[in-house]
Amino acid sequence: MAKSYSGKYLHYGVREFAMSAISNGISLYGGFRPYASTFLIFSEYAKNGIRMSSIMHQPVIYIFTHDSIGLGEDGPTHQAVEQMNSLRLIPKMSLWRPADLTETAVSWNMMLHKQDGPSSIVLSRQSLPQIHRTEQQKKNITRGGYIIFEPRNKLNGIIISTGSELYISINAAKEFEKDKIFIRVVSMPCIETFLTQPKSYRNKVLTDTKNILAVEAGVGDCWDKFIGKDGDKVVMTTFGLSAPGDDVMSYFGFSSKNIISRMKKLINKNRKK
Repeated sequence: MAKSYSGKYLHYGVREFAMSAISNGISLYGGFRPYASTFLIFSEYAKNGIRMSSIMHQPVIYIFTHDSIGLGEDGPTHQAVEQMNSLRLIPKMSLWRPADLTETAVSWNMMLHKQDGPSSIVLSRQSLPQIHRTEQQKKNITRGGYIIFEPRNKLNGIIISTGSELYISINAAKEFEKDKIFIRVVSMPCIETFLTQPKSYRNKVLTDTKNILAVEAGVGDCWDKFIGKDGDKVVMTTFGLSAPGDDVMSYFGFSSKNIISRMKKLINKNRKK
């Protein structure tokens, strides 16, 4: 057994395309399972190599950090906005955006077991709280989407969220109960995996309701298939700005207060139809 595992990390510098291309080569050669890591915004430089991972069915793992406007003062040049949506469009790519340590561990395990194409895991810069789950909820993370918060009374609406916005969405749902409005929160760390689940499971998670609100700090086209024509979404429609991360998130509406406001408007709008 080797006593030292050093020397197995390649420092590419600011060469993201070379990093993704060489990772493909290592994977094609066999014997190693490569992973490559950079800021999410710099996935743009690696994109051609990432696309080749999919074309060649190579199970390269891409680890992207600093995933949103939540990174703060570096400003819009470093704040990923459209990158998650872009990666999700790549055939055979599975993108995981975990909300805490538990989802991160499950995401990593799922990526290690995938053999027919690349995977990406998208992580925040800011620290996030650990979310309590039942054992069944932990198992359901592997399904790509699951109910993380269920109200005790008849459902008035559903919030779908991922990553750093999930705990904010859960807090909003808990606040709703004070007004006797009962909202389910669905965590969807991997859209691609969720869409492979049986229709019966998907319908159970996303119960038939017009009042579905998607919340994610990125471009939100990928959520339209879930919210339908009657739903709404709190997403990014422009580039970010330079300020402390919490201030930027609040400015663009990723706060419990704004989520509550948007959901109330959605419920009232659909009630009139």
